[in-house]
Amino acid sequence: MPLPDAPNTSPRVYTLLQNTDLETVTQANLATLGNPISVEELNEDELRRLVLVNLARLSVKSEWNGLLTAASGGASVVFPKAAMGTGFDQWQITNLPPYYGGGSATTQTFTSNYQFYTPFIAPKSGDVSEMGIVQGGTVPGSTEYLYGAIYDTDADNMPDSLLGYATFDISVGGTQYQTSFSATPTLVEGTMYYLAFSRSASTSANFEVWDSRPQRFSMNDAPAGWNTLLTNQVSTSTPPASAPAANSLYTYNQSALCVTVVIT
Repeated sequence: MPLPDAPNTSPRVYTLLQNTDLETVTQANLATLGNPISVEELNEDELRRLVLVNLARLSVKSEWNGLLTAASGGASVVFPKAAMGTGFDQWQITNLPPYYGGGSATTQTFTSNYQFYTPFIAPKSGDVSEMGIVQGGTVPGSTEYLYGAIYDTDADNMPDSLLGYATFDISVGGTQYQTSFSATPTLVEGTMYYLAFSRSASTSANFEVWDSRPQRFSMNDAPAGWNTLLTNQVSTSTPPASAPAANSLYTYNQSALCVTVVIT
């Protein structure tokens, strides 16, 4: 049965989503679907269909990103997006509100190769075309890699599926930028993601991290617990396609890497 006072055919919404299950429809699909639909009386029926599909999707997945947490542009935190001066196009995703914000960079020695997860809200929609890190002081004596990965989230806002990762040769040292990814991570403004980092070995290496750690965003083990990032405390090299199960993750006393991304 069609919507009240609407024609039986849907020129865009139902046509493009034909044979698609609600479980597999994402917020990104809907953003792409609705992008060319202008807000005018002529498109009222397609706008109603778009809202209906989104409500049905959220009900099936019990996931309310883009609805209950919406603000300007669907974001729960509003970020300035105007083009700035040349070179000022890097988002410091491990120091953005609401999970972070403040402090300055300092050097910390890493001695494990656990994979650590830290959340962020995408400040704008687009593809991640560059990722940057900073090393300080000690570098490994032989070739070793650090992997910077981005994961989407599940219905419980825990890390879920790998979107793509960048590989850094940390025997080089200094500030590094990587524009090559295993797959291109595509972000939707206002949506929660996780930045994860891991290493190919556990030799001692120094990295720039944020010295202020307000990122106790998750559950802890004591009222004054100082644990921060998520990890399953298992040695991990190349980022896995799926994050560890939530019941295997713990918060761990580790500062967040200084990581930037360019979103185009």
